[in-house]
Amino acid sequence: MQLELSTYSELNHIEIEESVLRKIIIFILEQYQNFNVPIPYNQELQINSVDTFSLSICLVSSQEIRQMNSQSRTVDKPTDILSFPVHAPIFDGFLQLGDLVICPEEVSAKASTYKISDTEMIFLLLAHGILHLLGFDHEEEDIEADLMEKFENQVTTLLTLTFGLEKTPWKYHTD
Repeated sequence: MQLELSTYSELNHIEIEESVLRKIIIFILEQYQNFNVPIPYNQELQINSVDTFSLSICLVSSQEIRQMNSQSRTVDKPTDILSFPVHAPIFDGFLQLGDLVICPEEVSAKASTYKISDTEMIFLLLAHGILHLLGFDHEEEDIEADLMEKFENQVTTLLTLTFGLEKTPWKYHTD
């Protein structure tokens, strides 16, 4: 599996080497492939047919993410992560996922609540954000939300075991 990763940040709050970030993202995507469920936004697409994924990650301030959250979800407060999926078709084994926007200030606050490092919180949020890029939604209680929670729990447990993260009772809650 290959990953085309673009990162954008003018903030220096969280330092994660790109090679580590890439490794975590590929791990999350591989776990999704192993989960073997269709991509929610297009039931005909099979994630197992993808060889190369593309996504971008941008770190922004609380003020910027609040504005983005207000415009995209009509929630006028900052959040830790926003996902902007592309919902593109798979073309010749390539899938463009979209953009993840992360607010280091909000990540730090949530990490402090769970008593884990900012880096570990980022890894957990990546698992959540990638599911949104693949089309999962948890806004309403339904089969899709249950499937998203099941997969997220599986991936975060595997992240914890595989990468030696702190065992945390973390569960994503919508802000």
